[in-house]
Amino acid sequence: MRKMKKKVLILGSDGLVGRELVEEYSSAEAVESYDCIAARRSDADLCELTEISDLLNKLSPNIVIIAAAKVGGILANASQPVEFLDENLRISLNVLKASFEQ
Repeated sequence: MRKMKKKVLILGSDGLVGRELVEEYSSAEAVESYDCIAARRSDADLCELTEISDLLNKLSPNIVIIAAAKVGGILANASQPVEFLDENLRISLNVLKASFEQ
């Protein structure tokens, strides 16, 4: 009997961490068990719950990895800490809500 592959959705696949995750889940060893789906900023605005819900409903992943975040470097983080925290928490909460709704 053939084992079903799990679909892994990597949000933020263009970033430093996301690129590494896509590479790892696309490696020869992993490809036997996983179908890697790389999602970019253009696929959905992660600050908008409806866009994330639509993306998850369309792709039906088994696993969702959040590698997306608002980043800006040390100076930006120091001068706008609440804005960075707010957007990154919103991304995480929206992905969690949409995942549970799926």
